[in-house]
Amino acid sequence: MDGDRILGARVVAGGVAAVPLRLEAVEKRLVGETATEAVFARAAAVAAEGANPVPASAYKADFLPGVVLTALERAMES
Repeated sequence: MDGDRILGARVVAGGVAAVPLRLEAVEKRLVGETATEAVFARAAAVAAEGANPVPASAYKADFLPGVVLTALERAMES
């Protein structure tokens, strides 16, 4: 961070795949932006892009953007 500007980001989700899943599309949407709720929402919206879940866990792709948004908001609170 440089003030409110995001210089770098690493976003990883656990429990949605066999191994922790790095969400590079989310990271790309964050870097260079000002940390605002709108930026977080746009970044979180792409969290499940390219997901190819097995049928038994397809619901996780639906929840992922909301979970990522909550995590980003909480990270900025601390």
